[in-house]
Amino acid sequence: MTTPDEKPIDRLLRQNRMAARDVEEVISRAEVVAMELGFDYLRQVTPSELYRWSKAAPADTEPSDLRSFQRADLVIEALDGAELVYLAVEISYTVDNSDVNRALRNAVLLQQITSHRTQPVVAGAVMRPSVQEQVNRGSVKWFPTKSGILEPD
Repeated sequence: MTTPDEKPIDRLLRQNRMAARDVEEVISRAEVVAMELGFDYLRQVTPSELYRWSKAAPADTEPSDLRSFQRADLVIEALDGAELVYLAVEISYTVDNSDVNRALRNAVLLQQITSHRTQPVVAGAVMRPSVQEQVNRGSVKWFPTKSGILEPD
């Protein structure tokens, strides 16, 4: 919570600490993320696997998109019934359109590389109204982090 005498730099540092905790929380609770979204958790895809998989991306994939894919916050391998599904999760304290776009882009690349169904997911404490619209439309799934119970600034 912001105090009247809090300096902007202190506020930024506090928000960054909360954002880092959110990332750690979601990654450590990957199994819960999958289950709460209606999937059966299998495992987390490792960063080295993502890097190797990126080599199979379509030739016309932008280099910046490949780097983003290689550095995805979290990819979960799960089941929807008997169907294998990959969850492309992007994590931010305040989820905005850039987070949604990364999750969507990573989900598309995962589908192209693995030929399996994918589900883009955003996780965070606060979501912008435009993100809520996309969640409502079903373009992306939402996972609230624990710090979402705190009052945003």
